[in-house]
Amino acid sequence: MNEQVETAAVPVEPQTLAQHHIVALPKFFILFIGTFGWYLIYWMFKHWARLRAYKRTKIPSFMILFLLIAFIFPLFGKIKQTLRANKPEAKFANVLCAGAVILLQIASVIVSLIQTDGSAMVYVAMAILIGTMLSLEAWFLSRAQNAANIACGDPKGLANNKFTWLDAVGLVIGGSMWAIVIYGAIISL
Repeated sequence: MNEQVETAAVPVEPQTLAQHHIVALPKFFILFIGTFGWYLIYWMFKHWARLRAYKRTKIPSFMILFLLIAFIFPLFGKIKQTLRANKPEAKFANVLCAGAVILLQIASVIVSLIQTDGSAMVYVAMAILIGTMLSLEAWFLSRAQNAANIACGDPKGLANNKFTWLDAVGLVIGGSMWAIVIYGAIISL
């Protein structure tokens, strides 16, 4: 168990590798923005699955999926704990990032419920606002992903930098959602 494993030329204890979900940041951004933010569900599930396996605890998966927002603060806290233990000099503002993600989630729900008069400018403004909020949320989540990568000894996320067929399916579905938004903005002009 004390044997070292080489990952991206950084020696790391084997159990540390499995503690958090590793994803290369470019892949993370493409999946999050490309799936219209739906990647967050899979991302949270994978992080908690890794933590469950590592700590041998039982957190029901359905709770994570239905109470997504409630599990962001604890997840970011666990990432910070691992980061402190494995790389004490690294910084991660877990409370700020988790709070921002939650506020952006709530704001996006509120924005999606706003009734408009159907004018082109309002529709375009709403599309820009949603895109901006999605980008900000991706940035705050990427800070957590970066901290998890560093904590697991793979700062570049090389263990998970290739796209899979499941990623492609998510991007096709998300791409169709983006196409609908863009088409709606164009025809409303």
